[in-house]
Amino acid sequence: MKSSKVEIILLVVVLLITVAANQAPLSYGTKSEGAYWYPPIYPTSLGTYDGSVLELSENSSTGGSVNATGTTIKLGDDALKRQSVVILHFNTARYSIPPTAIISRAVLKIMRQSITRTNPFVSFGTLNVDIRKPSFGTATLAPGDFQAAAGRSIVATFGRVPVNGWYEAHLNSTGKAYINKNGATQFRLYFKLGDNNNAVADYLSIYSGNASLAFRPVLAIEYYVP
Repeated sequence: MKSSKVEIILLVVVLLITVAANQAPLSYGTKSEGAYWYPPIYPTSLGTYDGSVLELSENSSTGGSVNATGTTIKLGDDALKRQSVVILHFNTARYSIPPTAIISRAVLKIMRQSITRTNPFVSFGTLNVDIRKPSFGTATLAPGDFQAAAGRSIVATFGRVPVNGWYEAHLNSTGKAYINKNGATQFRLYFKLGDNNNAVADYLSIYSGNASLAFRPVLAIEYYVP
């Protein structure tokens, strides 16, 4: 009888270990189910090329002035009802992603610095993300980046509530497939509504690639090679 109880206990232990093994998270840097999973990468936006672009005039839908040097950049509108959009620039070439790699997950993260007046997520609706490679114009920030055609439009939208100050946007399948594995990729961030027509500046300030490293926008990427 005692021997039977011991055998039953050992059997239960083996079953638990087997279940745990099957549910364990994937180990990066290993081959699993015919695919080699690489460690995630976390490129940050390059301050040399990112920044904000302010619309030339209300409803003009063309860029006017740019802010390419500030440690913070704005999303929203100003007192003249002009929209401000943000361009973020990431260069993944330095990570040597294999050309045959499949990007399984890509998350764009921005850090809130402050909100001026009303919450733009309430005033202007969703915060959308367009993508283009290698850039919307030249790599250097320019007024034309405001209206330049996107490579792919609205590949993500940001969550309205930040976690520890960070807003996140998960790229959809179109956006993930479009990321430049061996060069630069730019993102354009903009609220759905250009302004809320109250002739008062309402905007979200975020940290740019010119800020301290811990606050810069991040593009978190997970990928594998089949």
